[in-house]
Amino acid sequence: MKGKRGKEDRRRRSENRNRKGEGVKKKYFFILHLLSFILFVLLCSVSAPTSGLAQKLEVYNLVLDNTNATLKVRFDLKIDGFNAIKEALDNGEDLGLVCRATIDMQRKFFWDRSLVCRNFLSTMRKDMLKGEYVIDLPGQTVRFTEFSAQRINKLFQNIEISLLPWSTIKKGQNYSLKVEVALKTLEIPEWIKKTLFFWSWDLIEPEYFEMEFRY
Repeated sequence: MKGKRGKEDRRRRSENRNRKGEGVKKKYFFILHLLSFILFVLLCSVSAPTSGLAQKLEVYNLVLDNTNATLKVRFDLKIDGFNAIKEALDNGEDLGLVCRATIDMQRKFFWDRSLVCRNFLSTMRKDMLKGEYVIDLPGQTVRFTEFSAQRINKLFQNIEISLLPWSTIKKGQNYSLKVEVALKTLEIPEWIKKTLFFWSWDLIEPEYFEMEFRY
């Protein structure tokens, strides 16, 4: 009996070791594949064209005013150079121009209080079947067959973002307005974003604008 029990114990210990070994192998292969994928993406970025590095976004003619009892911000946007944008659209990528405006109430002894955050979104894509470039703006869709930098810049003149009721603004209080503009690549799988959390998906370096005001 003791001999049989001893053999069974040794067999069970051997099976447990085999199971642990298989688990370690699975974890090892998963980490190996993950590192290989990250290395592949890094190599692709190094060898990719650098036409987007010369591109930039510029916010100008910014005005903050009270229209119909609503605080609004208006500004013009200029994109310098379109090589990276045209290349991305011709390759079938969808792009998103995101403008984010925030109003913070400044406080001396505490963190500034965020009052509102509003976004303006315009998407760009290419209809491969019709050979047309398509730009979706709030309330309208524009199509054109020839890629025109001048025409695209004209579309982004007088961008307007409604922020909050004017009655929210208090006399004698200091506020800050922040505007961020970025051109991003859309439809990136969420698991890739989480895996490459250190990666920037901006096609053009974001532009930031900040101003203080007091009523």
